[in-house]
Amino acid sequence: PVVFTCRSKQEDGHYPGDEESRAAILRQAIESGVSWVDLEVNMDSSLRGELVKACGEETQIIASIHSREIPSADEIVAFVEENADAGAIFKGCWRTSTHSSSLNILEASEALSESDLRISLMGDGPGGDWSRIHAPPLNQALVYTTLDRDHSLFSKGRININDLKAAWELLDYNE
Repeated sequence: PVVFTCRSKQEDGHYPGDEESRAAILRQAIESGVSWVDLEVNMDSSLRGELVKACGEETQIIASIHSREIPSADEIVAFVEENADAGAIFKGCWRTSTHSSSLNILEASEALSESDLRISLMGDGPGGDWSRIHAPPLNQALVYTTLDRDHSLFSKGRININDLKAAWELLDYNE
């Protein structure tokens, strides 16, 4: 499966162009038959609707939010529940500044773990990797990881795929 993302700078991405050219790239990805396309829930509604329609039955949607402000666990849960129908999977990523702020994401993940919603919640900063590491018991539908081996990954809330596999084995999350 291929997940295609072209994130705007407003959503902590690196795409340098305007929204019209970014939408053209997303359209090309959808037309190429990618398995998944990441469409932000805060995207202009008419543009997002056009891209959703272009996906048809072939391309699934990951509805995402990337925010520099971390809300409370209850606010995260409410936001996910309000926007869960915007895609087959809801992905939320919040900038965390401390380990304690990451608890909001972990608590929200735990609160949503018994629901039928397909989610992927994480942080970008200290403690942001907690929901990635504990994704199996939190019923996360998708886990984002990296091939990087930088020792500072943990402070960025990220985890290397090999380290994640080792953690899951150690925690007996593998079936």
